[in-house]
Amino acid sequence: MTNQYTIIGVDEAGRGPLFGDVYTSAVILPTHDFDLSLLKDSKKFTSKKKIKQVYDYIKEHTTFYSIDSCTHLEIDEMNILQATQRSMHKSIKNVIQQYIESKGVDFDPTWFEQILICVDGNYFNEFFYFYIDKLYKINYKCIVKGDSIYKQISAASILAKVERDVYIESFISTYPDYEEKYKLSKNKGYGTKEHLNGIRMYGYSPYHRKSFKVKSLQPEHISHSSEDSCNT
Repeated sequence: MTNQYTIIGVDEAGRGPLFGDVYTSAVILPTHDFDLSLLKDSKKFTSKKKIKQVYDYIKEHTTFYSIDSCTHLEIDEMNILQATQRSMHKSIKNVIQQYIESKGVDFDPTWFEQILICVDGNYFNEFFYFYIDKLYKINYKCIVKGDSIYKQISAASILAKVERDVYIESFISTYPDYEEKYKLSKNKGYGTKEHLNGIRMYGYSPYHRKSFKVKSLQPEHISHSSEDSCNT
């Protein structure tokens, strides 16, 4: 029964794209004065304006939330699964730290036993939180399509998606030629037909995930540009 726990919802955005960073978020929703009806799987929003409004609402009305990311370089170094896990762990750690700080001297370490990390998907690395002089193992649960079941995960999915979309938009603004080549504003880095055609024509950019192999693309299409990686 999850109602006996304080639930931390966790989700990611951008695990599947060929381009750019992956984003994660962790959220503890308020138990009062929060409109849960606004929340749903981020992929089910059809209006960019509406999801941004809900994103703003979550950040305004939620005390405990965190958003983190791993770069394309980190993804290539450790693989997308472990990069996503690392980012999720950072988000979770930040949320727990926020909660502890909110309680001040009244914080009781037994609270760790009452936390349940609810993660969208079917895989999660165990999470431990170090407090004072002891390591606490935090309960967790993986839920396939959890962003449609748990409002906490829905909130996390919205925060992560909007943050990643903003990252892509900011990138395009800084490097407009990437939009011309790869149509990133439409595909957000996913392997659409237009995006793949751009790679065939211009090669991989320094910001593509080199560890992602696309069968229809041959090694000779990989760019060897010396362009510096951006800091995002």
